[in-house]
Amino acid sequence: MDTKDKLRVGVVVLAGGRATRMGGNDKGLLRIGDKTLLETCLAKVDKAETVCVSANRNLQAYRSIVENVFEDRISGYTGPLAGVHAAIHHLSGSVDAVISIPCDSPFFPKDLVQKLSRLLEANPQCLCAAVKAEGKFEPGFAIYRVQLLEQLETYLTAGGRRVRQFLESNNVLWCEYEDARAFRNLNTPQELAASQPDVV
Repeated sequence: MDTKDKLRVGVVVLAGGRATRMGGNDKGLLRIGDKTLLETCLAKVDKAETVCVSANRNLQAYRSIVENVFEDRISGYTGPLAGVHAAIHHLSGSVDAVISIPCDSPFFPKDLVQKLSRLLEANPQCLCAAVKAEGKFEPGFAIYRVQLLEQLETYLTAGGRRVRQFLESNNVLWCEYEDARAFRNLNTPQELAASQPDVV
């Protein structure tokens, strides 16, 4: 592939939720082994041009780990698409597409950034792609071309929240994986504790 066809890709780690099932604790700053969940995710996305975090509290704590930390531009904890929207807004001058990764899913494969990027590179007419693992849609793991910024803003301000609905309205491509456990979320203290021995 020619260099001119290579996507410049940014990654946004989504850490902007309320984490009610985690007792309100900010998930990205919780530890798994000797690292925070955020640091564990960041270690797997070194192929990206730029990495940022979507967060709505504890901003200084996040900035002590990564420089680019952005709050949602659409207030009210409106879900993961609001984090994607904020990331595209801030990064659109320096990247062609943004990959979203939930901070509470640290077990994702190390080839994720490369695989999603190559899927869009091979399909220049497509605006987005998302992960399916064992046939199950994984809404947090997707890639969005920056051209979707206006559509995202329109969708969110109209009350839209469902990631799959937005992606399918833009003819999403599916990036297939076989192991669904690699994309599992840690939603409760019990799930976090049970996962501590896992190799991330």
